[in-house]
Amino acid sequence: MWFLLVLGLGCAPTTPDDARSAWLVDALVRDNAVWLSRDPSLLEAKYAAMAADPYAFLRGTLGVAWADQTRPGSPRTPTSFVTTPGADLIWLVGDPHPENFSFFAAPHLPATAFNLPMCVDIEDFDGSGHGPWIWDVRRLALGLSLAAERSGLCDADCRSLLVDAVVDGYVDAVLAEAVSDVCAVRTEGTAIARWASKAEEDALAGTWAAENTERTVFDPARGFRLDQATDDAGDGLLETTPGERAQIDRLWAQLHDLPERARIVDTARRFGAGVASMPAVRYLVLWDEGDATSDADDRVVQFREVIDPPSIPGRFRPVPATFDDATDRVRAPAEALWSHPDLDPWLLGLADGTQTFKRTAWGDLPAGLEADDLAEDLIEAKFSVEDLAEAAGALARRLAGAHRAGPTLGASEASAILRAEVAGRREVLRAETQAATARELALLLDDVSRLQQALERLGPDLGAGLLDLRNPLEFE
Repeated sequence: MWFLLVLGLGCAPTTPDDARSAWLVDALVRDNAVWLSRDPSLLEAKYAAMAADPYAFLRGTLGVAWADQTRPGSPRTPTSFVTTPGADLIWLVGDPHPENFSFFAAPHLPATAFNLPMCVDIEDFDGSGHGPWIWDVRRLALGLSLAAERSGLCDADCRSLLVDAVVDGYVDAVLAEAVSDVCAVRTEGTAIARWASKAEEDALAGTWAAENTERTVFDPARGFRLDQATDDAGDGLLETTPGERAQIDRLWAQLHDLPERARIVDTARRFGAGVASMPAVRYLVLWDEGDATSDADDRVVQFREVIDPPSIPGRFRPVPATFDDATDRVRAPAEALWSHPDLDPWLLGLADGTQTFKRTAWGDLPAGLEADDLAEDLIEAKFSVEDLAEAAGALARRLAGAHRAGPTLGASEASAILRAEVAGRREVLRAETQAATARELALLLDDVSRLQQALERLGPDLGAGLLDLRNPLEFE
């Protein structure tokens, strides 16, 4: 295998740790092969971010984790669940870590004089696919544990509390007659109420627009506030090149749901967002409905490249194979798994040659649940670990609601399958998820160290520069 040559081992790894390191490098390069023909600095920035932060490593390694689940000799904790026919065919969110939950403007809810109508729901379905329901549950428990650990205040007892809250919230929602759409955010506990208030304040104040655009009622011709270059963290809004603007124009031409006089006012290339898709193409488009004398009709949308989700090794086709085309796959998971199909009315799949993009609204809502903010709020005692556990239960209920709503790959009723799986087995699921979270957390931290060592030894691209991308046998 190519990775043995890259590692310079010349023969099979001599210890279990050598074998794990070699497998990890191989899995990472395979998982990121789609980016290898792009700007190598963007992939190198992704690897660097993952090596610097365990939570970023989690966010960037969904495909690696899935590949690890089913391979022989995997150190992942086995499960006594997924025995009911169809339990391994549930439509998964794919990557339900905390930052993939957001507050959405909820037009189907009544507004009040004091509160914007908002929903807590899942924001990103890039990793969505059909598979064992328990993988999503474990992913949520692990993500919450890692996010809380960033505060330095979440010990083993804290993690245990969060894991039990995830399991209890999930089981409660699976067994319920009906599932709440989790729109009554201020009734879901202190932590979610605080996050909701912050999202609301930013939205009402127009914080994002104020920080990133220079349009005013006095000078409506101005656009994005651009950077001269990305910062040390790789973040920034840069001017689009002629080729990038041409691609934006091609994508814009596909939009048939805009007002007749809609026009592009300004564009920007966005860098540094996310982890898993850090090398993906991202554009921001400032547009209005034709009134050049005012900024009252301004809108901002994002065009973001989407790649196929990781397939589940040895199991089933990836989700795109179940739809007519890749652009349909952008919208379909949201329509199936969201609590309301119009949380982001601007969501749309677009194609430009072999590239697939999704158009999303941009601004202060959706407002994600940031791991750094979560940790800071714990440090500053804005809420307690018990409050965070209450929020964990709410997120788990939303996850269960998504699982119940989405059709299985075999078109069976997911709700009945999930009830059969968990009924009377809450304590078993608690114990198993506790063990899995502890084991996967330790494994993840060790893998971060392995990645750091591999980057030092192989270089910032993990030796991928030695591959001949024209030769498919390199990956055999």
